[in-house]
Amino acid sequence: MAEGYVRSDPRTASFHARRALEGLVDWLFTNDPEFSPRPYDTSLNALLRSDAFTRLVPLQVQPHADLVRREGNQAVHGGREISAQQAMGTLRDLWYVARWFAWNYQADEHASLPEDFSEALVPPAPIDVARLSRKQLEEMETRLAQEQQAAEDLRRTMAGYQAELSALRTQVRARKTRNATRSGSSAAAGSEQETRERLIDVLLREAGWEPDEANVREYPVTGMPTGSGNGYVDYVLWGADARPLAVVEAKRTRTDAENGRQQAKLYADCLEAQFGRRPVIFYTNGTRTFLWDDAAFGAAGGYPPREVSGFYTRDELELLIQRRQTRLPLADQEINNGIVERPYQHLAVRAVTERLSARHRQGLLVMATGTGKTRTAAAIIELLQRSGWVKRVLFLADRKALVDQTTRVFRKFLPGGVHNLLEDKENAGTARLVVSTYHTMLSFIESGQVGSGEKVFGPGHFDLVIVDEAHRSVYRKFGAIFAYFDAYLLGLTATPKDEVDRNTYRLFHMEDGVPLFSYGLEEAVNDGYLVPPRGRDRTPGFLQRGIRYEDLSDAEKEEFDEVDWEEVGGRREEIAASEINQWLFNQSTVDEVLKDLMTLGLKTEGGDRLGKTIVFAANHKHALYIVQRFEANFPHLHNFARVIDNYDRFAGTLIDDFSNPSKQPTLAVSVDMLDTGIDVPEVVNLVLFKVVRSKTKFMQMVGRGTRLRPDLFGPGQPKTHFNVLDYCGNLTFFSLNPDGTETKVAEPVLQRTFKTQLELLKVLAPLRATDEEARQLYTATADALHARVSGIPLESFMVRQVRDHVEPFQQRSRWDALTELDHLDLQRHVSGLPSAVQTGDEGARRFDELVVKLQLARQTGSKTAAGLQRRVQRMAEGLAGKASIPDVAAQGPLLAQLQDPAIWTALTPSALEDIRMKVRGLVSLLDREERGVVYTDFQDAIVGSDMTGFPDLEGQVNQRQYRKKVEGFLRRQDTHPIIRKIRQAAPLSAADLEALEVLLFEAGEVQSREVFEEVYGKQDNLATFIRSLVGLDRHAAEQLFARYLNGQVFNSAQLRFVEHLIEMLTRNGSVPVGALYEPPFTNANPAGIDGVFQPADADQLVDLLRLIGRATLPLQS
Repeated sequence: MAEGYVRSDPRTASFHARRALEGLVDWLFTNDPEFSPRPYDTSLNALLRSDAFTRLVPLQVQPHADLVRREGNQAVHGGREISAQQAMGTLRDLWYVARWFAWNYQADEHASLPEDFSEALVPPAPIDVARLSRKQLEEMETRLAQEQQAAEDLRRTMAGYQAELSALRTQVRARKTRNATRSGSSAAAGSEQETRERLIDVLLREAGWEPDEANVREYPVTGMPTGSGNGYVDYVLWGADARPLAVVEAKRTRTDAENGRQQAKLYADCLEAQFGRRPVIFYTNGTRTFLWDDAAFGAAGGYPPREVSGFYTRDELELLIQRRQTRLPLADQEINNGIVERPYQHLAVRAVTERLSARHRQGLLVMATGTGKTRTAAAIIELLQRSGWVKRVLFLADRKALVDQTTRVFRKFLPGGVHNLLEDKENAGTARLVVSTYHTMLSFIESGQVGSGEKVFGPGHFDLVIVDEAHRSVYRKFGAIFAYFDAYLLGLTATPKDEVDRNTYRLFHMEDGVPLFSYGLEEAVNDGYLVPPRGRDRTPGFLQRGIRYEDLSDAEKEEFDEVDWEEVGGRREEIAASEINQWLFNQSTVDEVLKDLMTLGLKTEGGDRLGKTIVFAANHKHALYIVQRFEANFPHLHNFARVIDNYDRFAGTLIDDFSNPSKQPTLAVSVDMLDTGIDVPEVVNLVLFKVVRSKTKFMQMVGRGTRLRPDLFGPGQPKTHFNVLDYCGNLTFFSLNPDGTETKVAEPVLQRTFKTQLELLKVLAPLRATDEEARQLYTATADALHARVSGIPLESFMVRQVRDHVEPFQQRSRWDALTELDHLDLQRHVSGLPSAVQTGDEGARRFDELVVKLQLARQTGSKTAAGLQRRVQRMAEGLAGKASIPDVAAQGPLLAQLQDPAIWTALTPSALEDIRMKVRGLVSLLDREERGVVYTDFQDAIVGSDMTGFPDLEGQVNQRQYRKKVEGFLRRQDTHPIIRKIRQAAPLSAADLEALEVLLFEAGEVQSREVFEEVYGKQDNLATFIRSLVGLDRHAAEQLFARYLNGQVFNSAQLRFVEHLIEMLTRNGSVPVGALYEPPFTNANPAGIDGVFQPADADQLVDLLRLIGRATLPLQS
């Protein structure tokens, strides 16, 4: 039927071609025993990726089947017009599949089959035929599917169906055996080039190009270094001005695309000579594509070739070429002070512009939380757009709250064109700045299309991608986004530069430990742009040592005995500190913490009201209990405390209310939701009511309180610090372990299972020849892995750039002899890719992982086998209690056997695999294992050390504030006799020096000698150092120099020189001799003191300064 529409209604022809393919594939899985059993997912895509199809259908035929499927889907669901030539190509692909089918299954073994597809046999277009619309095709698709299913259901109920099917399968088996002995090939030869062209055509059409338009394919050029000088460009992509925008050199699929680089350059040379403009260069083998813009900077050259995931659209190529003349030198462009005004922000912007000007395309900025990363990003965007370097920008964050917050900032400083993809997906294609979460963008790339079938966000759509909180876990989950877009890539992170892992630096092409620009918390506090934390260890006793029955009072022991411990697995004589607030919640512990917070927490409104506070809770139940106890202890504070976590679908509105100084809640109890990215300058108390061991996580949490807030405590009373009240020993931990302990990012269950199955294959491989059980398990495991890899969609943007690593393993034979390099390839490049193969629900997937681990443990003799076996037995026991469910009852005998420990010794590897297949679909019926909760009320008390320092930041983060306090204290002591002597450069006795140390080191502002020396260093002459802080009394300085000047005649330059000396002494207390050869002492003469005074006079002045420096010169000689 498809051939009847090719010339008259190409869209309908493509639809019927796919329908024909569906019928053919359905026939295979119904009638050919080798294709049984049919996969869980019966969609055409899943069947084409199934183990049976990829194993039994020749490699040359499979791409043709997939192209029929894709073009058929485009016909029904895509908006792009389909030409008669494209429909003819789809019909040709269907012919290749049908020829293979006829070769294998035809009844007449002597019937001949054509070797080539003939367009002449396709009927001409009928007169006055009406074309079907997409909507009509969609309706037809639904109707035909329903009719076919009804007919099949009826046929299955008819008498004799099974006997008829069995007889047909016997005939099919016999025909295949007979036809396999025929001479020739079941697959038509010579289709590899056509297949490669079809793959490239699909990518071109996704970018809005029509490969079959005039002058696109095989465009002739002259000037090639050949005998004739002639050549033919595989594809030329033309601009609206009829001049070439790009050349595409296509190599064979099995050839390295790099082999086309020089040929593509020569074609570009020819076209440039002919049309006066150099086109952009693409070269590809259908699986890997490279872009080479070797004239990006005009006569100054361009970028080296880089791999891309597809082709640019016409508009994108036009813009790429236009920039060769219009982009402005970034070094000449001013930074917008209306967006960023701080010096370090300017340095960050300049670091990015210098990096791009040096023709690098990636970079990483490290800036502490609260230093204005988002505003810095806005300034970078504004400058690059104004300079013509970028047009469209994508900003990615990991949570909706951060996307909303970033959107607000961008709309304030970059009015017009800021688009929140979470709010509106319809108009995203025209926005100049798109803000999105990673998940939303990943989904949109796969599904987003405009009416023509062209993707909304093609590989060249964005010119700059900014990644918020760039680190390894983001790359592992969403690295496909960064590989898909061919854009400048800029990472932002608040993680200290020494804590950023090396893989993150490599992602952004940076040297390990050397970002483009770094501005840490210590610097920001010392420069006055952030406020420092004040840490206090207030850990309750139970959270230090746990709860021991023998330590309780008699009344508490009685309460302990009455607890229903069965809820938590039985009575315990001791509960570890780590278990408190996980499943045991002690009322006194929470009450003591809340009372302590209300006492020690910083207050606003004249000290009458607790300031904005974040409590970091251990889990959701803990958070609920904290709020419950707060309301019980402080019932008059209505709506004062609220839980803000992901359990509340309206948590975003709570965050908005918390961020508003005039709204409640004041106390936000958070579980992993307010740890990063939330900007509330009014926060003055952070409560650590959870154990934190990750340095990165700890610093992110501390960052919630660092922002400046003028007039927070009243007019002229800004926020100068914030409290970190620690009730779980975190401050002590980080004091002893400054680097913390970073947690690894967990791989998805399917990826872990895939890798474990690979390990199992490696163990089983040498045993296959002598152990039948090992051979059977190897075959079953290899079949499962091959099926999963065969289901990886090669056309997906996530797969395109690793396609070469995937395709070889879609052949079943490859799995029978895996090499070490194959194992490495599968683990690194294939294990984490998405597959169309259905794997069941989460319970089934986790059971697969459990059993595969058990299989591996039993094969290797690992001690973990016993524990894994017990988990399977517990699951069997739990399922046995669900015998009223028919599916469970059907496996009742098996479940009973699994509960018997004796049966496990006789279980073979293949039997365990059979168990996995039979039980995996039942696991979701188990009640979720959720540990019970115990509530107690044993008396607890705060026993923490109450340390007021801060780990890893003491002496760094607090230096600026500490110096201000010490110097302010000393200046206030100007009437103290010893300080007066110091300012007058009078000699000090031993008793004076002792009194000075008492005055200094017992002052509250100084805290202690140790803290003083940590900030200022150990001082050999304390009096001289103090005078450097408080300065020399001006009257005393003038008296000293009056005696020197007395009786001598000095010119005006010499008098000004002495005046400079007095001013510097008054300010700094001393003048180093070296300073006499620097401004302002070189203003009168470049030689400094030697050019102003005679040698004897200069020596006398230097001696005087040295005496003052030692503070030994008496006022009366």
